[in-house]
Amino acid sequence: MKKILIAFVSLAGSMYAGAQQAMTSTGNLQVHTGASASGNVFTAGTIDANITRSFGSFTLGYKTYPVPLILISLTAERKKGVSCLRWITGNEQNVGHFDIQRSYDAADFTTIGNTPAINNGTQENYLFEDHSPLTGFAWYRLRSVDINGKARYSKIVIVSETATPTGAFVVISPVRGVINILNKTGHGGEFRYSVTNSAAQVIIKGIVSMKGNGGAMLLLPKSITGGIYVLNISDDITRFRRRILIEK
Repeated sequence: MKKILIAFVSLAGSMYAGAQQAMTSTGNLQVHTGASASGNVFTAGTIDANITRSFGSFTLGYKTYPVPLILISLTAERKKGVSCLRWITGNEQNVGHFDIQRSYDAADFTTIGNTPAINNGTQENYLFEDHSPLTGFAWYRLRSVDINGKARYSKIVIVSETATPTGAFVVISPVRGVINILNKTGHGGEFRYSVTNSAAQVIIKGIVSMKGNGGAMLLLPKSITGGIYVLNISDDITRFRRRILIEK
C-alpha cells in the first residue's frame, strides 16, 4: 500500500488538521484522525478536517557541529643548533593537544614532544624548540589530537644543519614523490615555484612559504612520469633554476 502524507495547512490564523490519508490499490482515499474524504485519486473529491486551535507542549532545539581546526601556517628553521617550529591555528575548539613529530628519512616519524591546545576559538600562535643534535636533515610534522581522540596530520617541513653556501636553495635529488627544498638564501618569505618538463609544460606551480634556513616539501602528482625536469623558485630578491631527476 502506497501512502501519501497531507501536512498541516495554515489559513487565517487557524490550523486545519489534514491528518494522514492513504491510497489503496483501487485508488480510493482513506482518511484518519477526525477527517473525511470523498472520491479517489482519479476523480475530483473533497477532504474535510476539523480546525485545530491549540497544541500541546513542544520544544524547539538545535544541534551544533564543530568546525574543523584550521592550520594557517607551519614553518621550521634551524638556528644555532636548535630546530624552531612555529605554527598558527584558527577556529581552535575541542582540540586536546599537538604532538610534534620528527623524522630523519621523511618516512618514519617519532613523537618528540607535545603542546596543550589553547582552545580560545581565535587565532593562536605556537612555538616548539627541538634541541637535539642534527647531522644532515630533519623532517617535522604536527599531529593535532581532538579531545575525543581523533587525530589529523599537518604538512611536512624540513631543516638542515649541513653547512651549505648561502644565496641559493638546496634540493635533494633524485626526487621520489616530493621535492625537498632547503632555503639557504639568507632570507625567508613566500616564494613562487614551478616544475616544467622537457617540453616546457608546467607540471605544478604555486607559492610556498619558507623561513631563512628552513625548508619545504612540494608534493608531485601521482601521474608524473620519471625523467629530467626543471625546478624554478623565485621571489623579488632571488631567482633559482635547477634540473632535477624524478624517479618513480
